[in-house]
Amino acid sequence: DREQAAFEKRAVEETAHFTGEVSDRAALIKAVDGIEDAEVSKRVHEMLKAADSACSNLFKRNGSSKGGPTESGGSANEELQSKADDIAKAEGFKGTAADAYAKACDVHPELAKRALNEGNKTAAA
Repeated sequence: DREQAAFEKRAVEETAHFTGEVSDRAALIKAVDGIEDAEVSKRVHEMLKAADSACSNLFKRNGSSKGGPTESGGSANEELQSKADDIAKAEGFKGTAADAYAKACDVHPELAKRALNEGNKTAAA
């Protein structure tokens, strides 16, 4: 129904980096919206936003990359992560950030190969 679709859309946007099904994350947002004390609800939403932001860093390489720049000027891994972020934000995408990254690798195999090679060069250095 419309209400569920609205919560699922918010779940994709607000908890994009959480694990679990979109429907489960939608239920979490619905539960937080249902907190009667508006200030408490607001603070819990802020906590979810902070947790999602922290989770987003789990998929980023820290430190410098020894890989060469791509057309966008970044490393292949950064470009692949950007494509994964676009997939995760796409309307109707039902998956985790890891699912989006895997799909980006499937859709852009040459970029995925370059990103893997960059990681191997960095590990060997």
